[in-house]
This record gives sequence, C-alpha cells and structure tokens, in this order.
Amino acid sequence: MTFNHTASRSALEPETKPELCRSLVCPARKASIHSGLTHLLWLLLCGSIFCGCTMLKENVPVLKKTKKSSPVQRILTMWTFSSEEEPDGSKTPGFVGKVLFFAAGSDKPISASGQIEIQVYEQQGEQWQLRRKFVSEPDVWKRNERQTALGTVYDVFVPHDTTLNQKYSLVLKYKSLTGQLVSSPHAQLP
Repeated sequence: MTFNHTASRSALEPETKPELCRSLVCPARKASIHSGLTHLLWLLLCGSIFCGCTMLKENVPVLKKTKKSSPVQRILTMWTFSSEEEPDGSKTPGFVGKVLFFAAGSDKPISASGQIEIQVYEQQGEQWQLRRKFVSEPDVWKRNERQTALGTVYDVFVPHDTTLNQKYSLVLKYKSLTGQLVSSPHAQLP
C-alpha cells in the first residue's frame, strides 16, 4: 500500500505507542467502548419503551392508550323499497336502509349515540316536498346497531306509502349527545 500525500509516515501513526498500553484495551479505546455501550443501552431502553414492551406499558400509566370516541363527521345511507310484515300478517310498505357513520379521515364505520331524524321527500313536478319525519331517541336507535366485517352498521325500516311512478328522497339527520349536527346526502329512489 502506498501513500500519495506529503505528510511524513510518523504523522500518520497513532500517538499512543503499543508499549504504553499494558492492559488488554488501550485507555483511548476503553472510553470509546464505554461510550458505545452507554449508547447501546440507551437505544435498547428507548426501543423497549417505544416499540411495545408490554411490561412497561402496563406499569407506566402515561404510556397506556386511552380509547377516545371520535365524533361523527360523515353519514352514508343506502335505501331500497321494501315492506315489513306485521304480527297479523299484513305488510307495511316503506324503505329499508343501511346507515353508516364515519369519523373524520376514517373509512371504518363507527357507533353513534344521539338523536336521529329521517326525512322522506316526494317529488312534485320540479319541487321536492317534505312528506314525513321520523325521530328516534338514542336508546331506541342503539337497538338497530349491528357489528359487521365492515364495522358498525345500522339497519332501518321507514314506513311510507309508495307508488310506482313517484320519486322519493331520504335524508338522515344526526344530532350527537354534545349537540353536533350532521346530515347525510339525499338518497333518491328510484
């Protein structure tokens, strides 16, 4: 191996001579090993804290995650014509729907606690006329909740006399327990 610069060979040799280092490790190397071990221990400690050491999470309450309910920001409804059979065997016409509530920035349906109002509109010429409103309190609405592979889904039946040539539009309005208001887009049938 050749050196191509003008510094003398003695300038490139370490200042500590081998005969001065009587222990297994030279004092300059002891400091670097100690510093390296300290860094390694800190990395292991930080790694166990931030990467999921369950023992630390259970014993340190600051690291426990708190489950926070997300407010509803968006509603998706899907409606179709249907009828519901009464105990006496008669059928009540109306609409059956699936309702999904979403938090901001999420595509997974969540549970919602609040007051629900479903409005049914009928088209009269070019105008839409409000024909019926159905209001459901939070405890009644909760009975319609169902867990699916998608997330939380609500099944709803809205009784309403329907005719073949009539156009309908349904809107769901949600008022949370904290007073927040959110509406679904108009869903038109047929």
